[in-house]
Amino acid sequence: MRIKICGAVRTSDVELLAGMEVDLVGLRHGVAGGRGALRTVHPGRSELSAEAFLRLAAFAMATRRLRPVLVTAVDDVGWLRDVLTRSGVRWVQLHGHQGPGAVRALKTALPPWEEPVTVVKVLRVRGGDCVERSLVPAYERAGVDLFLIDAESGNGHQGGQGHQGASEAVARVADRLSRPFLLAGGASARRDAEIAPIVRHPLFYGIDVDAETRVGNGRLHPDRLEAVHHAWRTHWVKEWMTPRRRTPSGRRGAYAPVAASPVPLPYGARVPFLPRGCARPAV
Repeated sequence: MRIKICGAVRTSDVELLAGMEVDLVGLRHGVAGGRGALRTVHPGRSELSAEAFLRLAAFAMATRRLRPVLVTAVDDVGWLRDVLTRSGVRWVQLHGHQGPGAVRALKTALPPWEEPVTVVKVLRVRGGDCVERSLVPAYERAGVDLFLIDAESGNGHQGGQGHQGASEAVARVADRLSRPFLLAGGASARRDAEIAPIVRHPLFYGIDVDAETRVGNGRLHPDRLEAVHHAWRTHWVKEWMTPRRRTPSGRRGAYAPVAASPVPLPYGARVPFLPRGCARPAV
């Protein structure tokens, strides 16, 4: 399971995340929809100027653990190519209403000898349904590598604010996908019953968190980060250490527990995130 923390705005944020077993850091640049040359994009709320984005992206890559992700609402492929070329960032989260054509153009924007661009497309859940439901097959054909399932607040405000949709609605969206997905929203030990069906989904890739890792002044806090890490990774290990079988409903990703002892591994084998001596069970 991967953990992505969004909204880093200073080098101390990146340094803190690098020491907290975080995998991806989201850097907001162009979320307000700014276009044109890289230098013309002005900072907004939790958004980085061009200089700040380049500096934090380089700092994150220098940690050799964190992978920076450009979070943007811009659909101008020329602008995006300029940003990627100058920064060296190769993960892009399309956080606006970019269509499949923008995804297709972005996947071929860089020369073939460069590291390929990994495209993450946000799918917004509103009123128990996915706004982009009809476009999901087109996004997948265009080359989306990863989806991010997010929820909108009641006033229709764009996602990424930490509003987690109901687990049933998220599961319905996930069942329509053929690409892995990140789940946006908070983490809490009180949500075990809610997150269990999502964690067990075969396409579940990880979580994207922002607001619940911060304190009153908006700064990242180590205790909040540790709570996110413990609540999700501990629950992920617990769920996948329990062998499961499909329920009579036959719905993909819906499993019922089966009592069994841990499966031993061959000598010297290692499995990420699992204690020694246990393997991820076949389902």
